[in-house]
Amino acid sequence: MQKYRNGIVDIDGTLISPWGEPFAINQNVVDFVKNNIRNVIIVTGRKESEYKRKTEGLLEILEIDPVALYMNPYGPEESDKYKDSVANHLSNMKISIAIDDNPNTRAVYESYGIPTIDPKDIL
Repeated sequence: MQKYRNGIVDIDGTLISPWGEPFAINQNVVDFVKNNIRNVIIVTGRKESEYKRKTEGLLEILEIDPVALYMNPYGPEESDKYKDSVANHLSNMKISIAIDDNPNTRAVYESYGIPTIDPKDIL
């Protein structure tokens, strides 16, 4: 049985290595997400116009089928602002958990009452 009904999950630095580093899957995080979150909502700072197909392909490889995929329409320099607007939009959905490597993003989620986990803490 899955522990969390609705969970927000980041990609870069969370499910996989941080942007710009050699590609690696964070298998502990992937397994945690697949085994503990019923409705996965991906919220990524990746720019939608440039990376949507690659992102969908990556999620297929990871065998994660999100109920929603939110991609940044602006670009990485606006990632924090974008994730704040998405958190505000999702705040009425009773999100049980958010997993993101960025402490600023975790603080944003927590300001909306969404509990967070740093992926480094998932063993």
